Amino acid sequence: MIEITGHVLSNLDEFKLRLGHLSLVCEIAKFQGGTAFRLERDLIERLTRPVDIEESDTTTIGRYLEAKKLCAEDGKELPGKKKKFRYPEITYRKTDGGGYRVFRSQESPSLPTIWFQDFCLAQPGVRSRTGAITAGGKSGSKTGISHVIDWATELELINKSGSPSPIASIIADEVRNQADSGGSNPYILGPEKLALGYVYVRSDFDVFAQLIRNLAKESGTILKSDARTIFVNVVEQLTQKAENDPNLTNRRSRPIYTLWRDVEKAGKRARKAPDQTSIAWHRASSRFETLTDLGFLSKTQDNNDYTYEYKYRVEERTLRGAAALEKFGQSSEWIDTYLFESLLDERSSEPLSEGRLLRHLPKVLTSLQGPTAPVPIVALAVGLGIEFTRHGEAFAFGEIKESLRDLARTRPEIAKLSRGTTLESEGLISFNVTHLEGARPDE
Repeated sequence: MIEITGHVLSNLDEFKLRLGHLSLVCEIAKFQGGTAFRLERDLIERLTRPVDIEESDTTTIGRYLEAKKLCAEDGKELPGKKKKFRYPEITYRKTDGGGYRVFRSQESPSLPTIWFQDFCLAQPGVRSRTGAITAGGKSGSKTGISHVIDWATELELINKSGSPSPIASIIADEVRNQADSGGSNPYILGPEKLALGYVYVRSDFDVFAQLIRNLAKESGTILKSDARTIFVNVVEQLTQKAENDPNLTNRRSRPIYTLWRDVEKAGKRARKAPDQTSIAWHRASSRFETLTDLGFLSKTQDNNDYTYEYKYRVEERTLRGAAALEKFGQSSEWIDTYLFESLLDERSSEPLSEGRLLRHLPKVLTSLQGPTAPVPIVALAVGLGIEFTRHGEAFAFGEIKESLRDLARTRPEIAKLSRGTTLESEGLISFNVTHLEGARPDE
C-alpha cells in the first residue's frame, strides 16, 4: 500500500477543467513572455481570437453552438434575449439528415467567425467539451482566466511572475511543433500529455491514487451527483488513513486535513451533507475532467455522446492503474514505473539503449534553452519521454531517468551530475556539447 505523501491540490475549482488551457499558458509564457498580467491578457486574446468557419465545419460548429446555447436558432430569436448570447449576431438552422447551417444574420447570410476556444472544443476527437472559460467576470471577482493562471502556478508550470518552468518549456515546444505541422488543437492532447499528466499526478498524488482505486470499483455511467459522492468518500478515506498513521508527519497530513475541513465546512454552512455542496463539486469536477483528458475516464459509450455533460465511464487504464498501485509502497515507484505506460497504453519491449538516448538528447536540451547549463533530470526525462513518443517509442519515466544517470556514470566526458532542490530534488545534469555531438549515432 502506497503511503500518504502530502501531495494534494487544495484549490481546484470549476474553472480548472481543461488541460489544454495549461498547454496554452505554457506556450504563451515561453514564446511571448512578460509579466503575469500580460500572460493573462495574452491568454484572453488567444482564446477569443476569431476563427473563420468553413462550409465543411458548419455541422460540427452548429451542434456545438446549440448544445452550449451560444446563439439563437434561426427563426426562433426572442426580443431582448440576443444580448445574453455570446454570439448574438449568429443563428443556426438544422437541416435534413441531422446537419446544421450557421449564418451571421438574416441580413448577411455569410459564414461567421467564432472564438478559437469554441472552434477547437467543437472539433471531433475532443474528449470533453465542458470547461470553456469566459474572457470577463463579475466586477471585483477573479476571472476564469485568472483561475487558469493560478492552476498553472499551483502545478509549478509557471512562477508568480509568469516565467515558465523547464517542464512548461517542453510543453510549449510540443504545442508549437503541432501548430507548425497544421494539427494544433490544445484540447486534443498529443505527446504533451506525458508532461501534463506528470505535473498533475505528482502534485495531487494522494487524491489521484485513492480516486482511481475507488473508480475502479464503479460500473455504469457516473453522474454528477455520483462524482461528488465518490470524491467526498476519497477525502474521508484519506483523512482516516492520516488519523490512523502514527508515523505520519504534520507536513504530510496537513494538506489532507485542510481539504477535509474545506469540504466539511461547506456542508455545515449550507446545512447539507458534504457531498451535496458546490464546493464538493468544484473540487471533484476539476479532477474528473482532468482524468477525462488523460484517458482514465471517458464521456462516450456505444453511440452516446456525453461530452457536453458531466457523465463519465471508467476506462480500462483506470483498472490497470489501480491494480498497479498495490505493487508499490512509494508514490515515486508508481510514477517511475507505471505513469507513462498508463498514459500511453504501451511500453517498448526493448530496454532504452544509450544510442537511442544520445540520438534524442540534443533536441530536448535545446527545448530547455541551453545545452550547457545544468538542467533538472526530471524535466529532461519528461522531455525525452515526449520525444520518444513522437518517434513511436515508449519507455518508463524511471527508466529514462536512470539511463541519464548511467550516462553520467559511464561517460563522464559527456554528462555530469550535480545536486538540486525542489523540482531539481532528483538532481541536475549538464553536458559537454562537443562530446555529446561526437557520440551521437547517425540517424
